[in-house]
Amino acid sequence: ISFIVIDDKGQLRSSPAFAYIHVISVNDPPSIILSGNPDLVTISAQFDERSGSVDLFPDGLAVSDPDSDSMSAATAKLDPTLDSPSEYLRAVNQFGLRASYSNGILNVSGNANTSVYEGILSSLVYIN
Repeated sequence: ISFIVIDDKGQLRSSPAFAYIHVISVNDPPSIILSGNPDLVTISAQFDERSGSVDLFPDGLAVSDPDSDSMSAATAKLDPTLDSPSEYLRAVNQFGLRASYSNGILNVSGNANTSVYEGILSSLVYIN
């Protein structure tokens, strides 16, 4: 930023003075908000044998990153797996991103808007 001052007659100018602003970027981590509650870090869902899949986020979830509108990956881990390989996680593939499940871990990768990741993660179901 440069500053100058001008005398009361509008004729004489000062030499410029300079102030420098150094912006230090901070890379803040992304966050997941479960069921619209930023204080909620754990959810539970009831599963009855042979009843099909269980929607893990019936009230949805939100994904955000203060530094970016996009994400590159997400992971969901089923731990412990008590009835493997019969139990697993599944999510709906969207906008060219694919969810893949192996050994208790569901991975989603690829650059996409946070809303795409919200959609995929909101579709997450438990199957046994």
